[in-house]
Formats: sequence, C-alpha cells, structure tokens
Amino acid sequence: MRVYFNTKAFDAFIEKSSIELTRDPVDAKLAVLGGKSIDYSAFPQLKAVYRFGIGFDNVDFKYLKARDIAVHFPSEKAKAILYDAT
Repeated sequence: MRVYFNTKAFDAFIEKSSIELTRDPVDAKLAVLGGKSIDYSAFPQLKAVYRFGIGFDNVDFKYLKARDIAVHFPSEKAKAILYDAT
C-alpha cells in the first residue's frame, strides 16, 4: 500500500521501515496527516486517513464519509504522550 505523508514526524521511522512511500497523491491509498491540510480530491485511490497528532481541523469528515474513506486518530494514551512532549 502506498502511503503519502504530509508530516515529518515519522521520518526516522520511515527510513528504517519497508513502507512504500509516494509523493504523488494519485498513487496514495493512505494519507498520514500532520497539521497541514491536503486537497482530498487529489487522492482518487484514498482508502484511509491517519491524523498524526492532536486536533482534527484539517480532516474533512463530510468529504471522507461520503466516499467511505476511513479516518483514524492516535489513541488517548498516545495523545497524552504527544501533549506532554510538546
């Protein structure tokens, strides 16, 4: 599965993994979001969105739900760790 990242938060992990990355939204099936918004319509194959971090103002729930695209967030424990770290 090709993954599109718009956050640098996973850079160290990605370098050591076998994740298939893409910078082309057309190829992406999973989008991992940081704090920046993306144009969801540029991702025709998108199956899921993972919002890294806390907050969800850049997640277009209405658009994603209408296209049956799953949305995932960090667990409450992970959010607490992120909050404490920042």
